[in-house]
Amino acid sequence: MRRYQNARAEVKEKCPLVSVIIPVFNGEQYLREAIESVLSQSYRSIDIVVVDDGSTDNSARVAKSFTPQVRYVYQETAGSAQL
Repeated sequence: MRRYQNARAEVKEKCPLVSVIIPVFNGEQYLREAIESVLSQSYRSIDIVVVDDGSTDNSARVAKSFTPQVRYVYQETAGSAQL
């Protein structure tokens, strides 16, 4: 078991985790393709988060269909960030 943990730690060190944030607002027709594009990459150490900005379409259903590879976060409509 210890050998497995050491090997896993080495892989993490060589392949740092990359987070991919996918913002969506009523983007049901594009969301599946966007998620599948990220999942098809050869780099495997990824964390995918879909942030839904109050969609009223089926964006939530699409995102949740990729669980557990994708984390889904819903927020009331906030719009774009103000700089």
